[in-house]
Amino acid sequence: MTSSSILTTVFPTFDSRLPNEIPLPLSSESESESDEVVAAPRADAENEEEEDVSPPVVIPTDVVVKLVLTTLCMIFLPITGFVLSRDHLFQGNTIYSSILAVVLANLVLVVFIVMAVMDDKKGRAELAATHKKRD
Repeated sequence: MTSSSILTTVFPTFDSRLPNEIPLPLSSESESESDEVVAAPRADAENEEEEDVSPPVVIPTDVVVKLVLTTLCMIFLPITGFVLSRDHLFQGNTIYSSILAVVLANLVLVVFIVMAVMDDKKGRAELAATHKKRD
């Protein structure tokens, strides 16, 4: 997939048609005298017909769900922990509430890293099992 097709997909109004020639000034002396330009061929003009046929990247649904849940926890858990602990647990002491919010944010990061490592181990085990079945 080429960059212009990606841009066309993301931005439907993107016009991927580029000129086959890029105008260049004749020289620095004639630039002040006239606005004439010389067309130089683009380096990739002959390779325009060739298209990148790399396979699309497939992201498993469970990975996306874990990422979204971790992101939501990273946003709401420290803030909620700060507000609730400030109002109910520490009776207005914001220093202890801030420390709790930092601990909760780091806890979310550690849990995400552990989930990622466990998922990677499970994925490697499945990959090894499929290779053994082939052999």
